[in-house]
Amino acid sequence: PPPRWMSRLRLVFFGLMLAVPVVLRLSGAPTGVAVALGLALGLLLLPVAVLLSRRYGSACYCLAVCPLGLVANWLGKIAPWRIRRTDACMHCLACIRVCRYGALTPERLKEGRPGPGCTLCRDCLSVCRHGGLAVTLYDINDEQLKRSEAQMHKSLDALEQFNAITPERRGEIVAAIRLTTSMEEAVADAQFIQESGPERLEIKQSILAQVEACAAADALYASSTSGLLISDIAAKAAHPERCVGAHPYNPPHLIPLVELTSGDKTDPALLRLAYDFYQSIGKEAVLLRRECPGFIANRLQLALYREVQDLVMRGVCSVEDADKALVYGPGLRWAIFGHNMIMQLGNPGGLTGMVNMLGNSGDRWLADMASWTHQPDNWAEVAQPGVDEEMKHFPDHIGHTNEACAAYRDQMLIELLKLHKKL
Repeated sequence: PPPRWMSRLRLVFFGLMLAVPVVLRLSGAPTGVAVALGLALGLLLLPVAVLLSRRYGSACYCLAVCPLGLVANWLGKIAPWRIRRTDACMHCLACIRVCRYGALTPERLKEGRPGPGCTLCRDCLSVCRHGGLAVTLYDINDEQLKRSEAQMHKSLDALEQFNAITPERRGEIVAAIRLTTSMEEAVADAQFIQESGPERLEIKQSILAQVEACAAADALYASSTSGLLISDIAAKAAHPERCVGAHPYNPPHLIPLVELTSGDKTDPALLRLAYDFYQSIGKEAVLLRRECPGFIANRLQLALYREVQDLVMRGVCSVEDADKALVYGPGLRWAIFGHNMIMQLGNPGGLTGMVNMLGNSGDRWLADMASWTHQPDNWAEVAQPGVDEEMKHFPDHIGHTNEACAAYRDQMLIELLKLHKKL
């Protein structure tokens, strides 16, 4: 977009075009001559605007020179026909890409209206899809693609069943998704590519090579990985600067979290662009300041699960009671705030007050907690019967099978997301 000072330049030109006729008239020049010279000044500035337009790739006459554009913008701010973002907007960013005046940015879109550079040209309306990104879903063969399509509809079933989307909205979503087994067709026109292949380095490197052979050189590539480093995935890439690690959290159609990490050659501006994109579609992105196996959430989850395993293996508690302790204890608080905020709210002195109050009392617990770095080989044999028993004891409204419990999970997640204003 053109620089911010360009829109302010109109004020200067507007003042000049008003001042020149007034000064000439006060100097004794005929009214017609004074007005004509004032208009001629605007025409003389046209070559300057052409040079600025070529320099910044924007129609800079309306933005930087023409006072009529300034007046139209001022009137537009109070006019009922001024362009505004409605609740139907799904932040596809197509309007930002076509705006020739720098009036639409991610920040302006969040505010719900264009900036002062807006000339009410309505180019943005011509590309607005009213709530949709054009998406192409790729898989390696027809069988796998059918499985992916079935999973997509299963996810949409849950959203529709629990009133997160309407049947009409579901139809719009499905209509915006194209299915293909052709890599070239999938990525040729894509601006953002989300790869979710198997968690094996050689496979991810192979997928990236295939994508780069077909995709535009300026496409942003996001690799979904739980433990691999994006530096390793992009080690052989032609454009490693455009590759980021992006780890959505399961189930990704409900959980907003996306963990972002950059490789040693990733362009920081493009990492920020990926962050802004995920935020714009309703996700909650977090940025890792350095590469780290397992990212943030999986490391926290594994640390907790190691302690669960240790407590069960030592005979301290059952599998069912370990889950109950989490669900009806800290899990309820963690569904609202992270643990640092829980600490902040737990003491009148905030987190500092809580830390001072606890002192070193946790040292004894830490000394007794698990510190091993290899999970018990027989854990599945111990835990599976405990989970089966746990499901038998669930009330009927939760269910007693994997399918029923998954549906209950989705329902509860949707209700939580509604409370968080994410749905």
